[in-house]
Amino acid sequence: MAFLLPIRAWCQSLNIIPSGNFYADSSLVVELNCDNSQIFYTTNGSTPGKSSKPYKKAFVIKKTTVVRAVAYQNNKRIAIISRTYFINEPKSSLPIVSVAVSPYLLFNPKTGLFREGPRVDKSQWKRPGANYWSKKEILCQVELFDTSQNQVLNQFAGFRVFGGMSRTFPQKSFALSARERYGDKHFKYSVFGKNEPKKFKHLVLRNGGSDWGKSFFRDELMTSLVQDWDIDIQANQPAHVYLNGKYWGLYNIREKINRDYLASHHGVRKDKIDLIQHQKELRHGSLFYYSSMMRFISKNNLSSDAKMRQLEQMMDIDNFMNYQIAEIYCDNQDAGGNIKYWRPHEAGGKWRWILYDTDFGFGLHNPDAYRINTLALHTDPKGPSWPNPPWSTLILRKLLDNESFKRLFITRFCDHLNDSFSAEVVLDAISERAKLLEPEMSKQQSRWKLEPKIWFEQLDVLKDFAKYRPLFMRQFLAEQFQLSEPVMLQLSQNLGGNLMVNQTIKVTKESWQGYYFQGLAISIKALPKMGFVFDQWEVNGELVTDEQLAFVMKKKIERIIAIFRKVYNEAHGKIKITEVSNSDSHSGDWIEIANFSNQSILLSSYTIADTKHQYPMPTVTLDPGEYLVICQDIAKFKNYHPDVYNVIGSFRFGLSKAKDEVHLYAGDRSLIDEMQYAFTPGDTLTTLVGLWSSDSSFSFIRKEGKGSPGSGEVLTAKTLDFWTEKQYYFIAGMISLFLIYGVWKVYLVGGTKRM
Repeated sequence: MAFLLPIRAWCQSLNIIPSGNFYADSSLVVELNCDNSQIFYTTNGSTPGKSSKPYKKAFVIKKTTVVRAVAYQNNKRIAIISRTYFINEPKSSLPIVSVAVSPYLLFNPKTGLFREGPRVDKSQWKRPGANYWSKKEILCQVELFDTSQNQVLNQFAGFRVFGGMSRTFPQKSFALSARERYGDKHFKYSVFGKNEPKKFKHLVLRNGGSDWGKSFFRDELMTSLVQDWDIDIQANQPAHVYLNGKYWGLYNIREKINRDYLASHHGVRKDKIDLIQHQKELRHGSLFYYSSMMRFISKNNLSSDAKMRQLEQMMDIDNFMNYQIAEIYCDNQDAGGNIKYWRPHEAGGKWRWILYDTDFGFGLHNPDAYRINTLALHTDPKGPSWPNPPWSTLILRKLLDNESFKRLFITRFCDHLNDSFSAEVVLDAISERAKLLEPEMSKQQSRWKLEPKIWFEQLDVLKDFAKYRPLFMRQFLAEQFQLSEPVMLQLSQNLGGNLMVNQTIKVTKESWQGYYFQGLAISIKALPKMGFVFDQWEVNGELVTDEQLAFVMKKKIERIIAIFRKVYNEAHGKIKITEVSNSDSHSGDWIEIANFSNQSILLSSYTIADTKHQYPMPTVTLDPGEYLVICQDIAKFKNYHPDVYNVIGSFRFGLSKAKDEVHLYAGDRSLIDEMQYAFTPGDTLTTLVGLWSSDSSFSFIRKEGKGSPGSGEVLTAKTLDFWTEKQYYFIAGMISLFLIYGVWKVYLVGGTKRM
């Protein structure tokens, strides 16, 4: 590939008309032009050169096609371009990836990377010697279109066949690599959303792995369930892939787990890590520190807390515990082999484990897999070479010799079974993915001649696993550690806060229940929301005032109620929300507050919030009778309301047009003022204006128009009565005039007739 110049150095004067995109036409005329140049092009995905078809006039395409063209001046290549035209393709809610690569490199019977080739050993099911086991990287061009069908990437990249045994499937996984020699060092696009990395060195397009032809999303489902745990997982984005213009199927775009991944997620230098997989297969760095740790684990009795403290300096024990719980829960029958772990070269750097390739779980080959005691499998000292050789179970076995670790392991497992792995949570996750993929599956099944009923059968397998696995896992825990039957913990609270159970589960609902074993120590911490303080607990009918509750499960049912109470700031009643604009696109949303007291009030560390967002306000002094407007977009607001002077922002988030809440909090989290609204949005522009009622209560009504920010004005019942009275007399007067006019008209007509 030495012939390839970086794409950014090439002339961009080669034009292709129309632009690559999605077209409903049955055919399309494509035109190329580049002044004073020879143009050559291909339509089969091949990289164009002088041996390609010379461009002489516009040509017609009648199916989805990748058009690639190159321009030469004085025998020197000056420009190259590639565009995909999607012709009459079905609509999709997923991103689209188009990959152009020389068909010869993939499909040549002897050397093609997607073929078995002449050296394959067909007597073995692993097909050793097949071309698709090659690690060779070839040149390709990749285009990515987002869910709105906008092209967000178009660049050269490296292409490699990817995966383990899934390489034997007709639809193969592949990895894409951005390299400087191809023109771009990264794929610069937030493939997985705004909270994920914004650029990637490598991307994997995965065919579902061992789950190919079944549910397609087993691995992604499992890793998504632990996304809030302290475990490294791969982000995921399902997409359709076209290869050289031909539909190639449904894929999961995944991050590639390597040193670039670790550098982007942990802020470490990629040349300053140790990365190992399987037993001791070095991927980067050194085996020295891992081998030292394993010798320590093998030679020492970890029932000693002192030895455990030494081990804590070498490995992240909490991370390992979570990793093992995840593998055991999902019954990953391939967990003994698919292990990756790493440590940074820095002071205090510890070994951590990465959860990936969990396709063998969730009943992949056994619809009754929820009954399998995977806990026993992961603690077997004499397991077979696959799937659980003794080396793969050693660390967990030794850690469980320590009483503190064992009790925490049991409690943590119960936590996750009550939360991340509860039947409700997992069933919702399955339904969410099934809803997204069901409209897309027919195309995949048609392309690879898959039975549609298999997909629905696999959904049932996943759902059964979700429903019954927690019950069986509690049984396995009881058997392994000689525990009594699990008992119920019931929590409830008045929505003035949240509850943190065992520093693992955040309870946000009004009521919650989980199961733990008798004798386990449970801790519950009250987390008041803004505007509230914790008051007391009611524990099985008894009142307790400690903010953090610690107890041992004893009864068949432990009933605990958390009581929070609203707390008001001294400025409550003095500073009020007076007007809210939640639907004006010209100004953006805004909130007006006003000082109704006779004193200046310092607004220091104040916060304005809706139901989901918070905006920390800058320090402002509000004089008596003065207003302050807080804006979503201060530039838009000032452009639309140029005379309003006391304005701050921008708070960025938007208020709901139909239903929302606005809260104003002081620096100590106490409540100053709040308002709620629930209206059916209409076409007429309105704001929500404060209203003093005759009984001195305060509420909000809708008022037509763009509002009156900066007035600090509120309506009163008297004001409304006045306007209602004016409207009454106006309407009555108009009716009277109409009646007088009618009588007069009749009189005139009658008089005319008489004459």
